[in-house]
Amino acid sequence: MNRWVVVGLLIGLALAGSIYGEESVSPRRLQAYIDDAGAVLELAEGVYEGPGVISAPMTVRAAPDASVILQGCPSDGPVLTVVAEGEVVLENLQIQHTPLDEAPDEAAVVKVEAGEVRLDGCTVQNGAELGIWFEGGRTLTMRNCVVQDNTGTGVYVSGDSVEAHIHDTTFASNGRHGLSLGGEGLVAHVADSVMRENGMAGLLIWQGKSLEAARVETIENGDAGFLSQHVADTVSLLHCTSSNNGGVGIYIREGVENLTIGHTTANGNQYAGMVVEDRATGAIEDSTAHENGIYGLSLWGEAVRVDLRRNEAHRNQSHGINVGNGAFGAIEDNVCNENNGHGIAFSTHGHHLIYTRNRTVGNASSGAGIGRRIRVRYQGSETLDMISFDNGAYSPTDIAMLLATHRFHVLEEHAAWLRANRVRYPSGTWRLNDFYFSITRMCGWGFCTHTENYPRLLEEWVAAYPESVTARIALADAHVNLAWEARGGGVAHTVTPEGWETFYHHLEIAREHLETARGFEDKDPHLYATYIPVAMGLGRRIEGERSLGQLMTEAIIGQSLGLSRPTFAEQIFMEGVDVEPAYHRLYTTRATALLPRWGGSNQAVRDLIEFAVDRTRTEYNDGMYAIVPSGIQALFDTGEMEQQLNLCWDRLESAVSDIIERSETPYYWLNHWAYIACRNENREVAKTAFDKIGDRTWLSVWSDERDMFEAAKRWANGEGPLPSFRVTDYWDDYDGT
Repeated sequence: MNRWVVVGLLIGLALAGSIYGEESVSPRRLQAYIDDAGAVLELAEGVYEGPGVISAPMTVRAAPDASVILQGCPSDGPVLTVVAEGEVVLENLQIQHTPLDEAPDEAAVVKVEAGEVRLDGCTVQNGAELGIWFEGGRTLTMRNCVVQDNTGTGVYVSGDSVEAHIHDTTFASNGRHGLSLGGEGLVAHVADSVMRENGMAGLLIWQGKSLEAARVETIENGDAGFLSQHVADTVSLLHCTSSNNGGVGIYIREGVENLTIGHTTANGNQYAGMVVEDRATGAIEDSTAHENGIYGLSLWGEAVRVDLRRNEAHRNQSHGINVGNGAFGAIEDNVCNENNGHGIAFSTHGHHLIYTRNRTVGNASSGAGIGRRIRVRYQGSETLDMISFDNGAYSPTDIAMLLATHRFHVLEEHAAWLRANRVRYPSGTWRLNDFYFSITRMCGWGFCTHTENYPRLLEEWVAAYPESVTARIALADAHVNLAWEARGGGVAHTVTPEGWETFYHHLEIAREHLETARGFEDKDPHLYATYIPVAMGLGRRIEGERSLGQLMTEAIIGQSLGLSRPTFAEQIFMEGVDVEPAYHRLYTTRATALLPRWGGSNQAVRDLIEFAVDRTRTEYNDGMYAIVPSGIQALFDTGEMEQQLNLCWDRLESAVSDIIERSETPYYWLNHWAYIACRNENREVAKTAFDKIGDRTWLSVWSDERDMFEAAKRWANGEGPLPSFRVTDYWDDYDGT
């Protein structure tokens, strides 16, 4: 070949870029290669010593199939510094610090001070502080990279107008954060990447305009998986996973105007699965938060307006979903099962809550826990029209909201559906009882509007549906509660004259509505359960009003019961049993009225329990032998019930077994069984029950007090004293189920 042709080819290669072979430079000083290169610097296999500074646009890459290491001592500064204003590309390089006992505070393996930098297939590791320090550049792009084992943060990006595009990159085992992003106008896109086992957060955005993440995994980081704060516009997490982190899986705080979390998993985190607090607007949808150390999902703060739709939160150590401190939004179509607190909890002064079609099963406390300071406020028809309920079995929260929004027709349809289908909870208890409980108690606690005079709301319902058995029972139930609150639970001589006057006033109103409803064609067993305390309270007033014909009829009924003549309360009770013989509240309410403190006897209560067993044997076998005592247990002091009612423990255990066989939630009744055993000081039975329960406490059985459960468990195992159990003083302090 002509020598001038060869010279020309070499010159052309030099202009296009430089290719350095194994022996091209000795020793291999990185800066010398950079200085001699053109647009492309392709490095042969080997180790190249930094520091090196790139001051012009160029590509630095490893030769095909070559292992190229760029390294430097931390005391010399970054291994590679980019100050070029144009684009710099780094391909298939391993860039690292060599060990040093005392490194500078801001030591970085790679530092970018200007321009646009793209890393493809690079590994950045062993940084004495930072892996990559990006401050002053315009755009950082990373694809198929690994950032690992840096003493501080893996990649730190800062700048007011920075764009970060991170794809298919792993951030692992860095001492602080895996990826840290911040800057007033920063825009970040992260996809198909993993942040694993970093000392603090996996992905932190501490300021910016927007973060969009898709298919990102943050796993086993020391603190939060995702942590976002001070993001002005958008945070979007789609198809992401944040699991087994030492803090919150996904933590959104201090401002997001448009929050979208969808199809995302946050399981097994030490604190909570997902937390949104301080200020945010948006939605979390189609996501899961299971087995977290406290909450599954939590919304917290007056400026948090986030909707939760179609999410699942199971087996968390506290609530499945927690909404509080003024947070609000639509809580729709979520499923929260087997959590150690409430399925869904609302606390402090939340408002504008729209709670629809949620399912909560097997939670240790209740399906939906409602704080007493809760208010549901609706302003205008537009807000009302946003609420839609299906014809399923509503939660207590749903029912209270329907009443608060004057949706009487829905309540009518729902109560009829509950009666016709005899709808129960998985535990076997009646949802019809909870329906009425929700209306009177939740409105009285301040959940509904018109709290100060909530009977007025029920009167509006009766006025709209004057022939409704449901509306009249609800109103009568409210007056029964008000009557017994006025009287108190003490013996007669402790009641003030004003207390007696108010007591009788409310009972007479309740009686009027119950008598009217008693004549309707529709029959509801709760009417009779409500009437029993009315009859007990009015007592001789009712007895003195009965005609000779009534007394003769009652004598015939009394013969069938083996009684000389039934009282009016007994007659009401038998009417209720004929309407629905398996309705628990009938028997527990009647048993309460038969206690010695109200003029009855322990033998009368024992006879009632046997009667309940006989009337329900087809449905419950011997189950009522446990159901009735469990409903009145709180009325006895420790050890009293077994002694006074002469209960047979073998038969009680058999009855509980019958119930559990028919129940979808056996832990509910196992907790009742343990509770009865503890209150009656039967350590052997209690220990057997606790051994079966394990950690699956049902806190509503234990007055919503985990400490009581734990203390009772320690007592059963011979490890501590028996806890002090509260004794109910008056009628309405238990729900009768």
